[in-house]
Amino acid sequence: MQNATYIFIFSIIISLSVPGCALYRASGPAEKGIFTSPPHAPEKIEEEAITFTEKKRDYRAYYSFIMAQMYERHNDFKNAIEGYHKAIKYDPESPILYLNLASIYVRTGKLKIAISTCEDALVIDPGYIPIRMMLGKLYYSMSQYNSSIAQYQEVLKVDTDNGDAYLFLGILYMEIEENDRAIETLERFIEIKPDYVLGMYYLGRAYAKIRLFSMAEKYFEKAVKQSPHFEKGWENLAWIYRAQERYDDAIEIYKKMLRLDPANDRIRSSLGDVYILQKSFGKALKEYNEINKTEAANLNIHIKIGLIYYEQKDYQRALEEFQIVLASEPENSNIRYYIAMIYEDMERYEDALKELRYIHEKKPNSIEIQVQMGRIYEKLGRIDETIKILKESIKIEYDNPTLHFSLGMALSNTKAYDSAIESLKKAIDIDPENATYRFYLGATYEKIKDFEKSIEEMKNTIKINPNHPNAHNFLGYMYADMGINLDKAIYHVNKALEMEPTNGYFLDSLGWAYFKKGMLDKALAEIIKAITFVQSDAIIYDHLGDIHFKLKNYQRARKIWEKSLSLSEEGENENIRNKLKKVMELIQEEHK
Repeated sequence: MQNATYIFIFSIIISLSVPGCALYRASGPAEKGIFTSPPHAPEKIEEEAITFTEKKRDYRAYYSFIMAQMYERHNDFKNAIEGYHKAIKYDPESPILYLNLASIYVRTGKLKIAISTCEDALVIDPGYIPIRMMLGKLYYSMSQYNSSIAQYQEVLKVDTDNGDAYLFLGILYMEIEENDRAIETLERFIEIKPDYVLGMYYLGRAYAKIRLFSMAEKYFEKAVKQSPHFEKGWENLAWIYRAQERYDDAIEIYKKMLRLDPANDRIRSSLGDVYILQKSFGKALKEYNEINKTEAANLNIHIKIGLIYYEQKDYQRALEEFQIVLASEPENSNIRYYIAMIYEDMERYEDALKELRYIHEKKPNSIEIQVQMGRIYEKLGRIDETIKILKESIKIEYDNPTLHFSLGMALSNTKAYDSAIESLKKAIDIDPENATYRFYLGATYEKIKDFEKSIEEMKNTIKINPNHPNAHNFLGYMYADMGINLDKAIYHVNKALEMEPTNGYFLDSLGWAYFKKGMLDKALAEIIKAITFVQSDAIIYDHLGDIHFKLKNYQRARKIWEKSLSLSEEGENENIRNKLKKVMELIQEEHK
């Protein structure tokens, strides 16, 4: 259970980590600048402008162009646009004018008009590379990735060594998950520009996306060697170390980055996340609390701190952290779910139900919430409400085998065994290879004394999972209790004990099998051993009493059966009372 809790905490905390998520996107929010900066650099436009003025033009086009340039330099975009339109009117065949006009539209946020302007230019001159480069970036900014790719492919038909086109094209291939093509394209870029840091960086990311971590590491290391202050390169190299479970190497990078920039809370958060991976919760908490000093409003940090406190079973502190988040985000169902988990662990079941009901109102079709509510009702002894919730859930998601299984278990707890069996069989119909479902169906058949079907399902369970200790023990115990296949009984129980050698119930089953086989000394040894691990089970003491009775240790049998009687539930002790009556008669005869 501790390990399961850790996995849960780990998965939530890491999901809040920015660098890990960014690595597997072609360009995270901090990196899209390569595309979303003005698609055509001002100095490049000036070069094109010189080209324009050097050629013989209609004087009206020339004048309008010069005026538009002047307005643009003074950020008077309205008049600049008007000027470029006039220039195009007098010189409609010049793609340079369209390029400048499109650039103004980009700077004023009118991307659709900019795209339309570029498309008009391509009608005039399909081979004009600056327009295609701009259009590729514009399509990208609108998430029209295939259209963007097409532009860069057209550029490369004209200019096979255009490095920028290869770089942008490689990034786009990553965006659409064509990672092999991305790698091929970016490797071509590296051939053209071997010392270009962004090429190494994106090639590293492409290899990371297909989990070739050694190659990703190679290119990230090249990037940071070429540019030691390239923060994203270091950050992604640390991520690669994390992915390879080289946590100490990742920590070294994060600490180095923090020495250079102690106020970098994103890196400090990543350092805390690595400490979580190492299960160094105290160190992680220290880093998160450091962030909290300067970013008290950072809700993700409060969530991470709360989850660590929860893992450490410091429930009150965990609640305080989650309540801070809830105060800012009262509709946050995830936070209410964490709070419900805490209340459940604190056995504050009604408080847990209050939170879950709130979530249920917002998400009436959430199976997870309904199942958790059902589990809490069961803990409160309100099985009827558990059954009601599970039936409602099944109406929403009939093909969910877990729901049918959970309903079967709840019905079994009410001793509605026939209905329980029907639900368990439905679960198996949906998921026939689930060993757990088979096991509990077999156990339920045993409760209605249908031993043949019970044995059949235990065999099915073992066939699906040969290392199912409970199935081996259950089958062995049934054989022993029925007095049949006693060698097989001993074999199966020993298989169970190989996996759980200190399980008192398994040891009792072995002792019982030896007893049924008449091997009383071995039976006695095993059941005494069982009691060292399980001290409060009426059946184990009953078995021990049977052995002593068989050995004619009547006084000892009497005391042990009295112990068994004290541990048994009312209505299940008639057999023990009869044994006690019989042994008392024998003791009295001995004293005559």
